[in-house]
Amino acid sequence: VVQRANTQPAVVFDGLSQTMASGAFTLNQAFTRNSVTQFLSNKTTLHYFNNAGGNPNTGLMTFTNNNASMYAGNTGGPTQSFATGSQYVLSEEFNGANSYLAVNGASSATSNPGTTGLNGIQIASYNGASYYSNIAVSEITIFPQALSTSDRQNIENNQKNYYLTTPGNI
Repeated sequence: VVQRANTQPAVVFDGLSQTMASGAFTLNQAFTRNSVTQFLSNKTTLHYFNNAGGNPNTGLMTFTNNNASMYAGNTGGPTQSFATGSQYVLSEEFNGANSYLAVNGASSATSNPGTTGLNGIQIASYNGASYYSNIAVSEITIFPQALSTSDRQNIENNQKNYYLTTPGNI
């Protein structure tokens, strides 16, 4: 069975025990993580993306319902709101005090989530054993630098045109 989000193929995580990880790379800041993600349910303290194994903690997570926040060693990183059941194009630029989170092209104010780098990727949990999230991920890319505004917007526009143009849910 091919699982789908908005009619396009996606990897769906149940929020109970499913996760995916790879520790095949490490990156220092600045880096950009971009994804097409559908939030299927919401509660506090969920981890969407993090370092493989969770430590050090460089992630996108919820601390309060309907808000995704970046974290790289400091609390209070860039935060954006989202609606449960909706699919979004997310761009996270981890760049110290100049970090931002863009949702469907609308960028948060810059703030500092910390300076921790990236040690692989853990999808849909903190460490493969806790804070599972119920999400559908259609695409994820990680760039080893801060993207220019035009490069980021080109990627986001292409993803919006491909993934978000046909309404529907899983």
